[in-house]
Parts: sequence; C-alpha cells; structure tokens
Amino acid sequence: MNRPKARYSKFKSKVDTFSFEGFNNTENHKENQLLDMKNISSNKFPFVTNRPSREIVETLTSGKYLFASDKLCWVDGVNFYYDGVSKGVLTADPTSIVEMNDFIIFFPSEQYYDKVGDAFGSFTSGYIINYAAVNDNRMFAVSGNQLLASKQGDFKVWDSFQGISTDSFVADVSTQGDFIGLIVYQDHVTAFKEQYLHELYGNIPSNYSIPEVIKKGCVDQASLVELDGTLFFMSQDGVYKYSGGLPRKISMNINENFVSGPAIGFDNKYYVNLYNGSEYQLFIYNSIYNDWYKEDNIEVSHFAIFENSLYILTTDNKIIKFNSGTEKVEWEIFSHEFDQLLFENKNYRKLLINLELDYGSSAAFYVSKDNKPYDMIKNITEVTHRHFRIPLDLRNCNTFKIKITGRGEFILKNIQRTFDVGGAING
Repeated sequence: MNRPKARYSKFKSKVDTFSFEGFNNTENHKENQLLDMKNISSNKFPFVTNRPSREIVETLTSGKYLFASDKLCWVDGVNFYYDGVSKGVLTADPTSIVEMNDFIIFFPSEQYYDKVGDAFGSFTSGYIINYAAVNDNRMFAVSGNQLLASKQGDFKVWDSFQGISTDSFVADVSTQGDFIGLIVYQDHVTAFKEQYLHELYGNIPSNYSIPEVIKKGCVDQASLVELDGTLFFMSQDGVYKYSGGLPRKISMNINENFVSGPAIGFDNKYYVNLYNGSEYQLFIYNSIYNDWYKEDNIEVSHFAIFENSLYILTTDNKIIKFNSGTEKVEWEIFSHEFDQLLFENKNYRKLLINLELDYGSSAAFYVSKDNKPYDMIKNITEVTHRHFRIPLDLRNCNTFKIKITGRGEFILKNIQRTFDVGGAING
C-alpha cells in the first residue's frame, strides 16, 4: 500500500490581540468569554475591572424588607422604619410594599403609613393580597387566580361597584394556576402565573380585558423589573426579557438552574441574586452590551434605589450601599481553554497581558498548560507604577488557560498572544 507523503510548511509566527468579554460557563462560548469570575464589573467595558466597593450603613436585628420612598425605609422584625424611625407595627411579614400618593401600603397585613399625617393605620380589602402595584391612581393586586383593582384614588376601598369609572374591579382569570405577581409595564398592568403572562387592557373597569398574552410565566415576583422600556423576569428555565411579541431568553450563558432571584434595574443593568436551591450568586446583566457579569455569593433579600444609589438588604440583616466606602475588593477571573481549533499544527510561544493596577492593589497571574495544574507565573504585591505588560511563557504547549486573582482596583485592557503555525501535515 502506498502511504501518502507528508507535506511540510514552514512555521509561521502569528500574533493576535483581544479583550475579555462577560461570563459564559457553557460549552457554547466564545473564546474571549470568561469561564468564571468573582467581583467583576462591566463598568469599564470593553475592559474588565473590579466591582465598586460597598459599605454597610445599617445592621438590623431581623430584616424583613427594604423599600425606598422619599426616605429609605425598612422592616425590622415587626417594626416599620421610615428614615430610621419606627412608625408602626406590622401584623404580618410584608410580601409587597407599595407607595400611592402620600401613603406607604403593606400587604398582606393591609396596613399603611400616612407620611403627611405621620399616622399608621389599617384597612380591609376582603381578599388575601400578597402582591400589588399602582397605575392610573388605582391600586391593582392579585389574589389566587383573580386580578383586582381598588376604587380609583382610594386603596382602602375594594368593593365599590356602582357602574361608574372610579369603581373597584375583580376578575377571575381562567388559565391554570394562581398568580405569582404583577408589575406595571409600559403604563399597563402585567400579571404573571407560573406558565402564563397576562396584560390588562382598558382605561376604566367597564372596558378592562385580560387576554392571555403568551405561554411563558414567572416563578418569582421579586425578579420582575422594568429597565429602559424592557421587562425582565425569571421563568422556569431561566431569565427572560420582554418588550412585546415573544419573550427572549437572555441567560443562555449561565449553565445552571435557579429557583428564585430578587432583582432590580439600575444604571442600564439588571441586578439579580440568583438562587439555585443551595447557593446565592449575584449576577448583573448589562443591557447595553448584552453580557453577564458575576460579583459574589452575597445573599440578597431585597434591593432598593434611593437618591440614585443602589442598596440591598442581606439575609444576615445588613443594609449595604453599593459604590460606597473604602472596601478593597478581592477579585478573580478564569479563562476558558485557548485552543483556536486550527487545522495546521500550532504551538503557543508567549502571552502578554496589558493591565493597570491602582497603588496599593495586588495581582497574581497563573497559567495551566495542556490541562495541567495552574502554575503561578508572577505575583505583584507592591505597586510602584500603574501600567503593566505582563509576559507569560507559553512554550511547548498546545492549549492553555489563565487565571488572574487580585485585591483592589484594576483594569485588564487586552491580551496579546503569539503562536507558531505550520509544520508537518498528513495528506
């Protein structure tokens, strides 16, 4: 049998430069997306940087809810605090706190705080209400499979049926299951069941209609967020965004299933504390660049925006202000395996990392060649200048991964790699 002769081509040196993008731990990833990260932000996009510092501003005894009005408000145990002052005692843990005119209203306890009169009171709706929202000077709510509305202008009255435009409203919605929650989106009420999305149309109770819009539901009321004209929510199989038509799944880059996720929209970003049944992970979706970034395993029960700053209440009873304080953030990034999938023979030669470190920050650089354990190549602990070009020797490897860890302010700008292609090819 005649064997084919080997063909030869000279080794040719190639150089390419790239910047890292967001999080993607799936098999269907781009080469410059990151396999994992800790405390990483898109704030310097297209560069990679650390998240801003955070600061504890209050420590509660038994934190139940965080809410922003004209003052920062919270529920600690059974007590409602308005600007740090206790204003009333709740008869049930709040599942929804809503502001209407000069009142802050609590469900399911059906109590309220009058900000102008500085008075705490209660009312009776006749329903079991866990979730409510305000639109067109009227309180809307869901109870079981019913969608409800109070009398216009009066959240205390839910049984006024006189055939006039200010009437209350109640309707049974026959799709399967109870309502999970609701939100006002594009100036109308959008209500979710676990498998369905409904929108309320009309401007007075006599012409309200509630068609079934799509067969895609929500599993967590706290995940419902409107951000820049788009509705975000967590469904059974991931996070979706909706702006009319069909919702589009945006969490394909996160290879994990989640059961809940309190969220908020802030600064063009969807912050969601994803919970998989055993662990919390704070993810941020940048709605401009359509990329995910992961911060840490902080456990968030509620988000709030007050005076253009983001706050959270954690499950260990701390109120934390984002982008505040002097915290030295510890961070990590992990690349996928670099291979380039070339038909020609290939050997990597070197890697050059272009990075900025603030004074007082530190960074360590690791390389794994051909799936071997990581070796630390360089450790910077005393920053005497800010700009670094870190060379990493990649000789004698066909694939590699990198890991960079650090503490303090950094910006990873880009990476340049040099490799040889060519040599013997069987033909």
